[in-house]
Amino acid sequence: MPAGRAGTRFAISQIGIASVIRFAIALCLAACCACTTPPTSDTTVIVGATLLNPSEPPLPHSVVIVKDDRVAAVGSQQMTPIPPGSSKVEAYGKYVRSADQNAAVQVGAPANLVIVTGGQQSAQVERRMTGGRWVE
Repeated sequence: MPAGRAGTRFAISQIGIASVIRFAIALCLAACCACTTPPTSDTTVIVGATLLNPSEPPLPHSVVIVKDDRVAAVGSQQMTPIPPGSSKVEAYGKYVRSADQNAAVQVGAPANLVIVTGGQQSAQVERRMTGGRWVE
């Protein structure tokens, strides 16, 4: 075979293999994206408030994650990751506590919460959540 023709055949086979590899990678990426759980807006995150729980010291700069009608996570901003796609409520300089002042905000508890201003003594309710939904 002439040298020019063999070189052409080699280049075509390399282009063909590269195309197959690119297609396989694209197919794998599409499959991975299809298998992930999309972010949902039924997750609400209260960020930055001071968490008030009875019989515990106040937790400043807290994160309270509510999924559906339950508290899914509670912690400090440094230690509690915020789920992507969640609805965020910034409550810096405010307080968050259970709507029932004797109940604790803890994982698994019903999401009946209030965001208040003024602390424990002179609390003014700014927002109220009942069953994981904001009540106007």
